[in-house]
Amino acid sequence: MTLRWTEDASRQLEEISRRIEEDNPDAAFRVVNEIFQSIELLREFPYRGRLGSEPGTRELIMTPLPYLTGYQIRESVVEVVAIWHGAQSRGLPGRSPALKN
Repeated sequence: MTLRWTEDASRQLEEISRRIEEDNPDAAFRVVNEIFQSIELLREFPYRGRLGSEPGTRELIMTPLPYLTGYQIRESVVEVVAIWHGAQSRGLPGRSPALKN
């Protein structure tokens, strides 16, 4: 499957990296790399995540990291729509316009 990132999801990942990098640049690199690796597996296993809190979405828990990824499956495309910390409220922060279909 093709993997596509929304602008919101890309921005959220950059913000996660920036926040961690302030205290520990090495940890920021490791966390972002682990997030990418987890999301990359969705190409082969798109139904790996649980059903999402928004209709038509799925959520991938990125254990052991405290982050979740919200995504949609559309034909042969996995669209990453959000990344958030598990301590944040449920749902997809910064909802992508794609979720309003």
